[in-house]
Parts: sequence; C-alpha cells; structure tokens
Amino acid sequence: MIVSLVPSNMEWYNWLLIIVVVLLILSLIFFATIIFVLYKSTFKRKHSNNLLPDDWSCFLDKLKEAKQALLSNPTLSEHHIRSYDDKLDLCGYHIKGNSDILILLLHGYRSSGLSDLSLFYNIYKDTNFDLFAVDHRSHGKSEGTHIGFGTLDYRDVKKWLEYLKENFPDKKIIIHGVSMGANTALLLSDYQCEEVKGIIADCGYTSVYEQFKHIIKTMIRLPSSLMLKITNILSKRFCGYELHEEDTKKHLERAIKPILFIHGDKDYFVPTIFTTENYACCNSSKNLLIVANATHAQSALVDEVQYKNKVLDFIESLTK
Repeated sequence: MIVSLVPSNMEWYNWLLIIVVVLLILSLIFFATIIFVLYKSTFKRKHSNNLLPDDWSCFLDKLKEAKQALLSNPTLSEHHIRSYDDKLDLCGYHIKGNSDILILLLHGYRSSGLSDLSLFYNIYKDTNFDLFAVDHRSHGKSEGTHIGFGTLDYRDVKKWLEYLKENFPDKKIIIHGVSMGANTALLLSDYQCEEVKGIIADCGYTSVYEQFKHIIKTMIRLPSSLMLKITNILSKRFCGYELHEEDTKKHLERAIKPILFIHGDKDYFVPTIFTTENYACCNSSKNLLIVANATHAQSALVDEVQYKNKVLDFIESLTK
C-alpha cells in the first residue's frame, strides 16, 4: 500500500482557509489597537504637555518668561463657572487692565489659558486691555475627562460670555483663539452677543472631521474612511459629540462678527488651506494675514511686529 505525501485538495483548502482567517484576525486586532491608541491619546485628558516639536526650542525661554510675568501679575485672579451642561467646573484667569476692552483668550489643544496667553504676551502687554484666559474642559484647572475640540467648548464659551457680561459690564470683548481655540471662536461667529465686537482666529480648522481626516492621511497614513467612522463612533459614545457635528464653514456663512484670520504658511499640522477656506466662506467683515515661515501656532513669535500691528489695528477699528 502506497501512502501519498502530497496533501489532498481539501487539505490545501483547509490550510489556506486557516491562514486567511488568522491573518484577518491579526489585521483586525492591529487595526483595533491603532483605533484604541488614537482615541486614548487624542480624546482623553492628559495632565502633561509634551507636544511641542523641535522647532519650538528657540522660543521656549521667551514663553517661560512671559508665563512667569503673567503669574506674577498682582491683578491676576481666578474665576469659575459651570459648563454649559452643568457637569463640570471650568476655570478662567483675569488680568486687570485700564481700558474698556477685554481680550478673551481661547487656547489650543492640550495647552491651557495662561500657557497660550504667553504666546501673545508681547502683543498685549502694553495695551492696558483686560485679559481673560479660560481653561477649556479637560485642560488646565478645568474639570473633564474628554476633550471637546471646539464642538463642546464653544457652548462653554457662551457661558463664559454670560459671566463676563455680568461681572465685567461695559467691556468690549474681542475673542482671540489659537488652533482648537480658533475653531471654538469661529463657531461663535454667528452668535448674537452685543458685547463681542470681533474675533481673531489664529490657525483654526474647518471642522473637527476635516482635521482628523488630515491627521490620519498625513501622519498615521492608514485608510481614513474606516478610521474616521470608527473614531466618530467612539467620540459619540464617550465624548458626547460627532466629528462632523459642527461645520465651521456653515457658521461662517452666517457670521455677523468681524474676523481677523491668521495662519502660518508652513503649518502642516493644521494646514494653511483650512484658514483660506474659512476666509472664503465668511460673510462678515474679514481680514487675512498669512505669516511667512511660521509653523503651527507660531505666527505671533515668528513675526511679532507684523502680528502685533495687524491685531491692534483690527481691534482699534472695532472699538474706537
């Protein structure tokens, strides 16, 4: 009797099926791990800020000095409100000025009110404006476990505006937002609030969805469509909002506040085209400043003179 050592067709089929199933399971595990890491590292609160890339090293000493000057200001005071959904305690910081103008500073992703106010310290230090910087939910001293990316934050800022109106009456408010804070500010561009005279939006994006799509395509380099769908499910389940819930351009089409758009031309994290698209959609009075050789959120540091002149001229035109 001769025994064949060559597997039968059925045996080959079974082995092929097992290999395919194993590869499929491993691919799903890998993909699920990537999604989980992305969700945890992106949406979940962290108490450290290690996001500054190498090209910020030349500015670090300047930023530290500015923040120390803010912290040592004798008029610095801390303020608290409840979030729009009444779930969280939110913290803000006021530095008293000697004019009828108040700058409401909205910080960027994984930063804080006073840290990002340090970016603009040299812009405002000689103006006598009141400065009010907030810690968005899940940042700084504000409570929260998940980041709002502007979608939740602009609703919280409406509460801050009510607080400012009550506690700092007769102030002309200019909202100055950077990155995530710029998107938050732009979502308020169609909000009826007489005290708000204008908005400065520094390196904002067109929507949370488009920003995530850009990051997934350019930095993670995985299929964006499926990842966006799964990320959106996680965001809705754990954060309480969908990535496409607020379209910044739709708000700008209804804008009633004058806006100064600013962006660095070397910004690859939030690409410059997002601001040019926002600018094109804006139906209110608008100005645009593109700062040469500035990467993400660096415009006020790279070309301080041009930035300062543009910002102060814009504010003067709205408050004189």
